[in-house]
Parts: sequence; structure tokens; C-alpha cells
Amino acid sequence: MLEVFVRLLYLPMFLIVGNGLAIFMVGSGYASAWLLVLVLGFVLLAFLFEQAFPYDPVFNKSRGDRARDFCHALVNESFNVIGIMSIPFAASFIVLPSIWPTSIPLWQQVLIAVIIADVGITLSHFASHRIDVLWRFHAVHHSVKRM
Repeated sequence: MLEVFVRLLYLPMFLIVGNGLAIFMVGSGYASAWLLVLVLGFVLLAFLFEQAFPYDPVFNKSRGDRARDFCHALVNESFNVIGIMSIPFAASFIVLPSIWPTSIPLWQQVLIAVIIADVGITLSHFASHRIDVLWRFHAVHHSVKRM
């Protein structure tokens, strides 16, 4: 019963509760360090759920690929964080007036940001399959037999 509960609510919990807590923390003026604690807590929870209720138990058995998976995840996530952190820096060089809708509630701003980010991620993923130099980096992701 618990396994069915976790399988059904795992993704909605992460999306709704995780983002809801993050929006609440930002809106309430919590220090940014607490967002890092929140993210790390959800990452730990994801690892625990995957160990306890794997989609396929075979995925939890090493095939000598854990070091490669770890390195790939470390590099991939590092570039994601660097990319996200560089946005305000790059935006500071733009002289155009801001068109961001700061007057609407924070949750609506987050929804708009998620949609924009999702379109960007989708287009980047598409490009990584179509542009040879990007494919060379992205192909590692497709070579993994188990994650």
C-alpha cells in the first residue's frame, strides 16, 4: 500500500510541495541558504524513495557504472547551476527596460518562469540531438544503461 502511495504521489509531491515551499520561503523573506537546504532535502528524499521503491529493482544493482554516473551527474548539475546563476549576471549587461511582470503575485511569476525555462530546456535538448558538437556532450546521457 505504501509503495502504491509513493508511486502515485512522488512526482506531484515534489512539484507541488517542493515548489510551494520554495515560493513560500522566497515570499516570506527567508535567506537564500534555506532554499539550498530545501533542494538538498528533496534530493535526499528522492534517493531514499528510489532505494525503497525503485521503478525497476535492477536499477539499484551496480554494473560498475556508478563512478561514471556520479561524474556525469556532477558535471551536468554543475553546469545547470552555473547557467542559472549566470542569468542575473548576464541580465545586468542588458540596457533594455525590464518587461518582467513584477506586479503580479509571486506564484504567477514562478509559473511564467517555469514555462519559459521548460521551453528553453526543451529547445536545448532538441539542439543537443541535432547539432554535432552538442551531441558529443549529450551522447554520454544516452550511453548510460542504468541510472
